[in-house]
Parts: sequence; structure tokens; C-alpha cells
Amino acid sequence: MGQAIGAATANLDTNWGLPSFIGEPFDPSAPAIYNMVWGDWGIYRAGAGSIIVNKKGKRFANEASAYAVFNRAFGNYATEEPGFANIPAVFICDNDYATSGLLPGQKAPQDPAPDNFFVANSLAEIAEHFGIDAAGLEAEVAALNANAVQGSDPVFHRGEKHVDRAIGAYRPYKTELANPVLAPIATPPFYASLYVPGTCGTNGGLKTDEKAKVLNTKGEPIPNLYAVGNCMASITGGQYCGAGMTVGAGAVFSWIAVRDALGIA
Repeated sequence: MGQAIGAATANLDTNWGLPSFIGEPFDPSAPAIYNMVWGDWGIYRAGAGSIIVNKKGKRFANEASAYAVFNRAFGNYATEEPGFANIPAVFICDNDYATSGLLPGQKAPQDPAPDNFFVANSLAEIAEHFGIDAAGLEAEVAALNANAVQGSDPVFHRGEKHVDRAIGAYRPYKTELANPVLAPIATPPFYASLYVPGTCGTNGGLKTDEKAKVLNTKGEPIPNLYAVGNCMASITGGQYCGAGMTVGAGAVFSWIAVRDALGIA
């Protein structure tokens, strides 16, 4: 509607990311809501004893990073072959992880694994089921396990930042580990689920000025037209500050817009 009268837009190529577990089969053309199982704010992927890999069996990001940050890593485009190398990814954890807390969708640890999880006695079975390069997966898990004993992640630096450990603390915190969000993935059975990019909201919309007035494509205010909340392009650009960002901006700019419309200085 805004564009129909000449309004400019911004941030339409970005969103506030929320990585998500989905069921099988993976269909990139299907609306996500139909097979999405659980959005992961970090409760699951940051837990010690887990890993997220692509079809080559390789990690591609720090699993303990904030959800909006991790979500961006799905967008890395493969240069050696067409497509996005990290979509879909696969979340994998071992039995120690699965029995020390809840898997997404579980109400109690003793409940059966959720339907979207494939349970296997070996990593090779998981690789075969999801079409992952088996040798690549075995090598990646072996490397993570060796580094976990030392409490380090020299590739993606998982657990080095306070925010990593804060996110990992959503699960039972393993203070006995050298790195509380990094543990070997070694105890069968292993649990695995498809893991894909998702969103908790868009940050694109109509471009506005400091008074919430909608701007046209020349940067000029359109008379008597205001936009606030998720209708306006986010004041943070393509960045994400934290939960409630849209609520705060919506409240403040609604106040500003009303005062401006009423001529209140």
C-alpha cells in the first residue's frame, strides 16, 4: 500500500533470525509453518554434547552464538557448487545430552524422542539417514571431541564469550567441564534432527524519518502518513538488539508520531 503511493522501503533483504528444528522430509518450497517443530533461541544448540553440521559433515558456526547471529551462517553460499551449503543442516547430540535435559518438544526427559528426531547407535547411521558425508562427519566430531577435552574450540571459539556461556546455561550447566558449553559427543545412542534458518520477525518496512513520517523515494516526507512498529523499517537497520526490540521501538515511535500529528512540540 505504501509503495503504491511512492513510499520508499528499507531492510527488505534482512530479518531477525531464529534457527529452527523441522520435521522430515525437507521441502524448501513448503511454507515453514507446516513442518517447523521448534524455534531454538539457543536452549538446545548451545548445550554441551551437541553439534550442528552441513551435508559435508562440517560445522559452519559457533553453536553457542545468539540466535540472530547463528541464523546468518545459513546464508553462506557454496562457491564450489550451486546452492546454500548449510541448508538444511543437522543437529546432533549424544545420549548424555539427551538425558540431562529436554529435547525440543519433550515435556519430560523420560519421554520418547520427538518424532522429528532420528535415533541411531552410530554417527554412520545418522550420516546415511540424512545424506551427510560420513567421513566428514566422523572427522568433525572427532576434532570437536578432542578439543572439548581441553575446553577449546580453535575454529569457532564456542564458549569463549560470556554470552556463549549465558546461552548455554539454559540447559543443565556442566561446571565440571573445562568449557561448560563444550563436551565430547561420544555416548550412544545419538539423536539428530533437521535444523534450518527461521525468523521471529522481519525488520524491513517503510522508510521513515525521526518523527515516524513515511518518506518517498526522494527522501521527502509523504504528508499525513506515519509508520511505526513492524510497518516501519527497523531503526536498527539489519541488526538485532534483543527480545522486545519491536515493542520498544513501536511504543516510542507511536508516541512521537501522535505528538507530531497533533502538533505537540
